[in-house]
Amino acid sequence: MKIAMITPSYPPSMGGLEGHVSGLARALSNAGVDVTVLSQGTHSELSREASGVTVKTFRSLIGGRTYRVAPALGPWVTTHRSDFDLIHAHGYHGAAAAMGALAAGEVPFVLTPHYHGGGHTAFAHVLHYGYRPLGTWLIKRAAAVICVSKAEALALEEREHTVRSRTLVIPNAPASTGLLSEASTRGAQLVLSLGRLVPYKNNRLLLDGFRLLDSDAELVIAGDGVERPALAAAARNDPRVRIVGQVDRPTLDRLLSSAWVVASLSGHEAFGMALLEGLLAGARVVVSDIPAHREVIELCSAEDRGALLPLPASPATVAAALGAALLAGPPSTSISGWTWDDIAQRTLRVYDTVLAAGSRRIVLTSLQV
Repeated sequence: MKIAMITPSYPPSMGGLEGHVSGLARALSNAGVDVTVLSQGTHSELSREASGVTVKTFRSLIGGRTYRVAPALGPWVTTHRSDFDLIHAHGYHGAAAAMGALAAGEVPFVLTPHYHGGGHTAFAHVLHYGYRPLGTWLIKRAAAVICVSKAEALALEEREHTVRSRTLVIPNAPASTGLLSEASTRGAQLVLSLGRLVPYKNNRLLLDGFRLLDSDAELVIAGDGVERPALAAAARNDPRVRIVGQVDRPTLDRLLSSAWVVASLSGHEAFGMALLEGLLAGARVVVSDIPAHREVIELCSAEDRGALLPLPASPATVAAALGAALLAGPPSTSISGWTWDDIAQRTLRVYDTVLAAGSRRIVLTSLQV
């Protein structure tokens, strides 16, 4: 089977979508699928190999990390679409450049939207209205729509009622399979936050709450984004806080294995990856009470491992939750998770169903994946 994956960006760019595409592409390749990733970036790049996956990057002339448009991508797909058995696009916005090619082609098309419901800034919210007709077209064109959580599926179905029969949920998997760590190996108390440093992630609320703690614990905020300078300035006079920026995977795994508490106060997520990796690494969690976070805790049977904080929350509430989690200490037992190899097999069953249906309309809600 030959698959083309269209994505707004790909590692070394970091983020939830990039981690999803990378993990799935590598696992599908390990399962014998011929995978070509068609990415968009700040410059064009000839094909390269990344863990058995062919990656080709097209230069994006407009748009930031999310709203990217690479004009050369659509014509390339038009020319080469017959080389592939199926096209799998990722990102509600990121596949816009390939729409013309998708409209003209007969190649089966699967969409993973990573849908958040709207823009997270005033500017992005305005752009989102412009993308709605394109997003609607993409969803109608897709033979199957794979969401990473029930929360994402419900948000998408509320926006696009006709998608319900073609939607199914296959969750993300952790980027690393070596996260499990015994509590006895942990040293000094560490609170860890990981992810993009953008307003809707509420990193400033976490920082303000942590600074109210009368504790020798350390807070490490790993990630990059527009809020990094402001967070660094706010933390400048507190030696207990480190803003480390974007780190590589081995460094992140070491931080996770050392963390007593993993915190995420994000206002919205399609999937709670930071939460999942924190739980698998053996930490307690302090997270915002949003549907995606509740779903991950349910999937992991981890109701006793942390606190869910309704938003908006005060710094004092955050401080109290962090203090209680640090006092309880890391759990003495580990939890089990799932791998990208598992997710690849479930995704392959969707591909097989779509390919077997050909041009016939299919209903996926009863498909066991």
